[in-house]
Amino acid sequence: MRYQIVECEPKHVVSISSRLRPGDLAEVRASGLSVRSALWRSYRGSHLRYAGIIDGVVGAIWGCGGTILADIGIPWLLTSLDVEKIPMAFVREGRRHVQQMLDVHPVLVNMVAKDYKQAIGFLRLLGFQIGSDEVMPGFLPFRMEK
Repeated sequence: MRYQIVECEPKHVVSISSRLRPGDLAEVRASGLSVRSALWRSYRGSHLRYAGIIDGVVGAIWGCGGTILADIGIPWLLTSLDVEKIPMAFVREGRRHVQQMLDVHPVLVNMVAKDYKQAIGFLRLLGFQIGSDEVMPGFLPFRMEK
């Protein structure tokens, strides 16, 4: 499989919006936002934004939001089933981009649906700590510090 990482553009957001993995779609819906609102809110609120193109198709979009001068960054990731074609590269690129986020923000924090086992496993592979206290019903905090 061939892939490339590019700066995320609006066309990437539109492309992936109807092709989210079931877990990503359920997580977005559980947040109370529409898919469209969640994707655009994440995209617009980020100072780092990327798209993973797998065999010519948008397989993932991700980024980091928060105030650029603040210590805390807010990482996010939305995927299609295409990421499953490149599991090792996806983890390798994920680690590289998390490090880039940590170069800007010494603390990264967000929420993950507590029943989205694939996402929790991926976050752990990247080095995030998964919290046990629910701040929002159905979600668990995840965190990483430099």
